[in-house]
Amino acid sequence: MLELVSLTPAEAKRRVRNYSLGMRQRLGIATALLGDPRVLILDEPANGLDPAGIRWMRDLLTGFASRGGTVLLSSHLLHEIEVIADDLVVIGNGKIVAAGTKEQLLAAAGTHARSTSPRDLAHALELAGIASTLAGDGSVRTDADPARVGVVALTAGIALTELRSAEGAGLEDMFLSLTADTQREGVAADSDVTYESFTRASGFPMSVILPMIAILAVTSEWSQRSGLTTFTLVPSRGRVIVAKAIATLLVGLGSVVVAFAVGALANVAGSALAGVDTVWDISLSMALQMMLFNLVGMAIGFTLGVVLRNSAAAIVGYFVISLVMPGILVLLAQVRSWFADLQPWIDWNETQVALLEGAMDSGEEWAMLGSTTMIWIVVPLVVGLLSLRRSEVK
Repeated sequence: MLELVSLTPAEAKRRVRNYSLGMRQRLGIATALLGDPRVLILDEPANGLDPAGIRWMRDLLTGFASRGGTVLLSSHLLHEIEVIADDLVVIGNGKIVAAGTKEQLLAAAGTHARSTSPRDLAHALELAGIASTLAGDGSVRTDADPARVGVVALTAGIALTELRSAEGAGLEDMFLSLTADTQREGVAADSDVTYESFTRASGFPMSVILPMIAILAVTSEWSQRSGLTTFTLVPSRGRVIVAKAIATLLVGLGSVVVAFAVGALANVAGSALAGVDTVWDISLSMALQMMLFNLVGMAIGFTLGVVLRNSAAAIVGYFVISLVMPGILVLLAQVRSWFADLQPWIDWNETQVALLEGAMDSGEEWAMLGSTTMIWIVVPLVVGLLSLRRSEVK
């Protein structure tokens, strides 16, 4: 088997830790071939191989398939895939975006066009009823034939620098075209220039700061020893806590409004600088859920302040609940099947994520939010208020 993967007897006597990356790849392929399997599954088998090694790997897999075996190969080296693969599955952002034989996919590549204003060309094609895609390399891809694309560009007064059938473009161009919306580089980055992106960016610091403000609003009476004066002037502790809760709520609402306003200004400026259309992609429902996300976070902080009445302990407790506890609950759900269905009804972080994404669109999800709110806010807050009314302020 070692001879099959071109590892010499001298190399076979060396420790694996002293192998190069290419030698480890060969050893891994040899391990996969043990037992003469009918199906061979490999992930990036050419990684670390030199050009001669890549050709050897190509011949090895082709020979395996010619003997009746099946090879499932995952790789980002698209040229190698194009050389040896018979059937292709293209995955973008975790979803299958195309599947079929290599000939079918490459034949359906459509038309490849370039322009000095690719977005204007895509817009003109859209107005003409032709679906198109902005690829990561700045080109425009469409299923329409080149002649029709040329007529649309001429009518719109858009100069084309390249116009051809995409049949010979190859697998790499086809992949970039199909996954343009999920690429990090090039034109796909313009998808981040949206109202939602800017609002989330401006609101993120507040999602951390607001719970701290809510905690300090309560604990300051004890940590700063101002409680003696406060409760002397206003003996009713319930009134004091209600007033602090109202003040905290107003601060939260005002901060969220500021975040939306900053996001709007940044969206207008960012769109102008990027030369793209301004995208307003936050619906009223999403905006209200994002606002509720921040208010629930403040409520957790306020509750911890009432229960613990110590700034350091409450702040640490907040980060434990928001960062540590979710991981423990997810792990418990993975190792205990009976807990998997129960976890969303207990995990405060899961309902918070749904709120932040504006994805609360079913009665069950709102019921889960009510359940986690009862567990982490209402019950502890009631217990804390009963204790606070009788606690001594020193």
